[in-house]
Amino acid sequence: MTDQIIDLATHQTCKFMESIAQPCFLLDVLGPGDYRFVHLNKRLTEETGLQVEEMAGRAPQEVLPARVADTVTANYEKCRADAAPHSYVELLELKNGTQWWRTSLSPIRIDDSTGEVTQILGIAIDITDKKVQDMAMTQALSEQKQTAEKIRAFATNAMLDAKSDLATVLAHLDILRDGFIDLGDSKLRTMELIEELALEAINTLNSVVEQADTIHATEDRENQIDLKHMCRDIAAVLDPDHRLIMEFPEQHVIGDWSATQIVLRCIMEYAARRAHGQVQVAVAESEDHMLEFRVSDDGVPHPGALQGGSGLPKGIDSRWNGNIGTAVGLIETRGGALRCDVAEDKGPTLIFTMPGCLATESADLKPSRFAQSLAAGALRHS
Repeated sequence: MTDQIIDLATHQTCKFMESIAQPCFLLDVLGPGDYRFVHLNKRLTEETGLQVEEMAGRAPQEVLPARVADTVTANYEKCRADAAPHSYVELLELKNGTQWWRTSLSPIRIDDSTGEVTQILGIAIDITDKKVQDMAMTQALSEQKQTAEKIRAFATNAMLDAKSDLATVLAHLDILRDGFIDLGDSKLRTMELIEELALEAINTLNSVVEQADTIHATEDRENQIDLKHMCRDIAAVLDPDHRLIMEFPEQHVIGDWSATQIVLRCIMEYAARRAHGQVQVAVAESEDHMLEFRVSDDGVPHPGALQGGSGLPKGIDSRWNGNIGTAVGLIETRGGALRCDVAEDKGPTLIFTMPGCLATESADLKPSRFAQSLAAGALRHS
């Protein structure tokens, strides 16, 4: 196929891009991992602050912060390698600030004789407002949940106290009946009615307590989470210039997307601020139907680390605690826990658990395993 035909096809694609209302961009595919921006439509330049003149003909690594370039290139590579459309949600920090995008990539084969992907068309939708609202709602619900849990605990204790009082009434009735002589004035029947009412009240309280212990276990949402993608997006915001070496888990997990994103963001931010050059994130499924996350850095432990004060676990460095308190609230309302392991010869590791499971089994098994995880978390939090 002649270069003139390729140029004509590219021209027609760019013309089409300017005719649609959504932000979009066009890439040339030069080879595995090798991409060049061809065009950004006007809508995309308005929403991101990026300019066609700055981007055209250049690779992502030349015009974007290093960490951002890494994460977008990984998505482009998946589209090229699979030769199939690829859709995903990403968090990018560009000229106009930090934005959430739902991006769809479509492979283009200009030369049908080879079947190779020669270009990629990307169409993006700014979902920043929705994501911010979603995460704010998750945090607000977590705070409300903490308050509700306190009320639930108070109400449960009050019901348990009432049960104790009713049991005392039953005991006194047994004492009264011992040797009681019915004189025909219905006092024995009155005592029997009191006993029936007390037993009915105890049964009702038992039912309410049982429901109170399980109702909050059904509130979390189930999502499949690509942890590497999530961590990569967070890293692009925390370390855009690639100052740190960051290692991320390859696994997909089933869990609450918003809560996981907020907690990982808080704890990775703590690790990135402390680290000299390296941060590592890992995940495994624990024996008690929970996911165990480990976030470590190579910073030197500080003698002034908190000793379990202010609601934070022992070992948290008071100079960098940042938003750890937010993470603790989200973790604990889901029945998880946060602790800090500190070794003398290396940096600390923050370990936290949350309801979830590894997405390694067939789809029909995942919901039941996630439900087990929620139930286990609910029991620990009650």
